[in-house]
Amino acid sequence: MNEIWLIDDDRIQNLICSKLLNRMYPEAKLVSFINPLVPLQKLLNGGSPCMILLDINMPEMNGFDFLENLNLREISAKIIMLSSSINPNDILKSELYPQVLGYITKPLTKGKMEGFNHAL
Repeated sequence: MNEIWLIDDDRIQNLICSKLLNRMYPEAKLVSFINPLVPLQKLLNGGSPCMILLDINMPEMNGFDFLENLNLREISAKIIMLSSSINPNDILKSELYPQVLGYITKPLTKGKMEGFNHAL
């Protein structure tokens, strides 16, 4: 296992998720981004995290715009949507992207994350 990327504009949310993921996957390197344009550029330059946890609502670029950019550039990645949105339309929309393995509503918990251990 190498890197798990957290993409969320909320620094506190990233800190909380990092602490949980560090306990669950001590061998993984966790990298947090508050601006989705930075990890998008890293992916374009050949970055390859083992998994990305992606928020939807962010100011610079929302999670769906991020996914659209991946599709346009034919970049594959394993992505879990991690959002406070319980809007059924957001959940259904996330299922349209082949990179998205699933949708987790915040807060992230060990139990919610364990459902994706097979993807790591």
